[in-house]
Amino acid sequence: MSLPIQNARLLVQSMRSANIRNFIAQSKAKQVLREVHEIPANFPNFEPDLDDRVTFVAYALLAAGSSLVELGETIEGHAELYAAADILESAHRTEIASHQASALHCLIGAMAFYACGQYSRAFVLIGNIEEVTPSAGIIASFLRKDRPRLIAKLNAVLLAPIPSLDETSQFDDWALTMCVARSVSLATEHAISGQPELLVDADAILRDAMTISEGASHPAFWWLARLLRLMLKDYGIGGLWSVLPPFFGPDGAAQVDSYVKLLAFLKPPVIELWQSQIAALHLALNPQNRGGVINLRTSAGKTRVAELAILHTLKADPNAKVLYLAPFRSLAFELERTFSQTLSPLGYSVSHLYGGSRFSGVDRELVNEGHITIATPEKAKAMLRAAPDLFDSIKLFVVDEGHLLGGNERNVRNELFLEHLRLQARQRGARILLLSAVLPNAEDLAVWIGGAADALVKSNWKPSAERFGTLRWRKSGVSIEWLGGERCFNPHFIDFKEVPRVTPKGRMKYRAFPQNKTEVVAATASRLAELGPVLIFAGQARWVSSMAEAVLLAFGPKAPVHPWPETEWRILEAVCQEELGDGSFELAAARVGVICHSNKLPPQVRISVEKLIAKCQPRIIVATTTLGQGVNIGISSVIVATTSIGASPISKRDFWNICGRAGRAFVDGEGKVLFAIDMTGKSWQVRNAENAAKKYFDIAHLDQVESGLLQLVRYLHMLASKVGISFEALLELAANDNFDRCGDEKATVESLVDWIDDQLLALHVAYKGDDSTVDWVDDAFRESLAAIQEKSRKERSHEEQLIAFLKGRVGGV
Repeated sequence: MSLPIQNARLLVQSMRSANIRNFIAQSKAKQVLREVHEIPANFPNFEPDLDDRVTFVAYALLAAGSSLVELGETIEGHAELYAAADILESAHRTEIASHQASALHCLIGAMAFYACGQYSRAFVLIGNIEEVTPSAGIIASFLRKDRPRLIAKLNAVLLAPIPSLDETSQFDDWALTMCVARSVSLATEHAISGQPELLVDADAILRDAMTISEGASHPAFWWLARLLRLMLKDYGIGGLWSVLPPFFGPDGAAQVDSYVKLLAFLKPPVIELWQSQIAALHLALNPQNRGGVINLRTSAGKTRVAELAILHTLKADPNAKVLYLAPFRSLAFELERTFSQTLSPLGYSVSHLYGGSRFSGVDRELVNEGHITIATPEKAKAMLRAAPDLFDSIKLFVVDEGHLLGGNERNVRNELFLEHLRLQARQRGARILLLSAVLPNAEDLAVWIGGAADALVKSNWKPSAERFGTLRWRKSGVSIEWLGGERCFNPHFIDFKEVPRVTPKGRMKYRAFPQNKTEVVAATASRLAELGPVLIFAGQARWVSSMAEAVLLAFGPKAPVHPWPETEWRILEAVCQEELGDGSFELAAARVGVICHSNKLPPQVRISVEKLIAKCQPRIIVATTTLGQGVNIGISSVIVATTSIGASPISKRDFWNICGRAGRAFVDGEGKVLFAIDMTGKSWQVRNAENAAKKYFDIAHLDQVESGLLQLVRYLHMLASKVGISFEALLELAANDNFDRCGDEKATVESLVDWIDDQLLALHVAYKGDDSTVDWVDDAFRESLAAIQEKSRKERSHEEQLIAFLKGRVGGV
């Protein structure tokens, strides 16, 4: 029976007291210590009976949340179901092996996660539960997406002969188990067939189960039946069979049928979409718009959205083609594998253009024969110049990592190429989807790509929770301070130990470990690696090896060899021997699961490393920003050791592009991000570090994405002013392609304009051919990102300067 809405809200409010929030924070801190197998004697003084206290809170929130959903207050109810499940996970997930009741609590928590659309969290929480009853086993197998095991358990119940039952309680248990089995069986059949009446029948059966359990005073079954109803209700809303047909229409019914069934038989099956993905479909699958921006967090499902947009485009026009721009080769490899698994079986071929800036006859054949072409911007640029006719049939452009805009050479060249693509798409009636995880001013890019600020989908949802904290090193020890509404602590997270060292005279001695911030980070990473792969971010390549050496010290001399796949490991061994020589440190570290990754590594070594970790997860990765550039690797925890790249700090966008990887979908319940602070420094240094951590953790205020072209023109104007040249004179110099008057700045100016000359010339040829008039610049650049951002700053005169400079420079080249 549902609580009245007002009563449910009052119950929720009563669970928000300061004491209760403190209990929940303590439970979170206790969870971390249990996860890394800390001895209970070393725990801080947590509240007595803490697990029981927070479990009571969880069930109160569960009652309120279920009632709110049942009475139509879905969003409000989902928030309470999530809070309840999160509490049950923190209190009981690590206790399943030792307490049978914890297994039931985790089952209830996993069901609550699923019922509020958190399918990944449900999958993770149910992972280690051994079924205590047939009903629990059936529900657990459904949540695990383990169809063979689920079918076996269903058969054991549904096909078994009717037992001989002497007592009413035994009959009630049997009847309730049958109800659960029949309802889950119908839901499983629906995942394959999509027949809506199956879910209606399942709901009716579960209503009967709730009635039986009430009469039999069987609260555990009542909760199972109630939550299973809510689960199937959410599945009915978020399942592929419900979400996709309206977008594809009657003509696309066969396509949807084939696609959904294909995903249903993947391992693990995909039978529903995440809320972030569902929110993006109205933009991504609307052929009436020009495209737009999909701004979802890392791991929130951007690729699946792009995949559906590709499928929708190819279904609408059998002759259409799709060009997918992946800025890094590693990302292109990953996408090719993904689409070959999900789109190739439907009859759509996927090609990947390798190599640099040359476009060969073989490349042309690959594009002609394929439906989907994956290429880097440089390769696509070569294709546009060598064979512009190939773009006539492209009806969808997908631009991945769309935040890669700004003032460096590659980004400026990339922006101008995207301007060219935007104009191509406009002329040919094609659409562009720009994907990114880190776009604070996504509205600017939505206007640029989609023609309107609302051509945008933005979501902060992630499939795993995030926990942020500071890792603090003092001479007395190492502590973690977890941030959030209620702060909590792990006061003695690392134990000191003795490690061997060789003196200059060759003698073996021992010293205390850790002794400095680097070693503290390494020791913490070694401990967190028990939960899953850890990424240690080091701002500069020269710090990677020293950090990895500290990690090996933390592991100790008896660290086991990591179970790498044999083929990829042998390739890495051969490449390291050829590129780095015998006995390379990088290979020795990799042998025990510690990966070094930076631009200091030779390209062939880096590619081999990326292929290795794509096949098998490492224990620890020590990396610079290079790992954030297109390498799709699952990370459980991130420790930020340093934030300096040379003399400059890492940008907040790059910080979040790296730290946003913490928390693997369907593997981690939460991702942990720690910012290391050396508390042994001077007070001003500690204060600066604490302020830096606070600034970086503030995701709401990321660095703005600013047009690199706009920055370049402004900088040229500044250089001209510096040597006493007016803007009008600069225009004349640009038009005459003669910058002698710039004096000492001549080489700099010539280098900068070289970034844009190539693409400006390509645009001119596309518009005018051999005609020397430059009037096309107005049409081409009035809606450019640079012009849009100048308009938004209400600097009309600067916008005119931008257009005037581009016209002058086109004349010069």
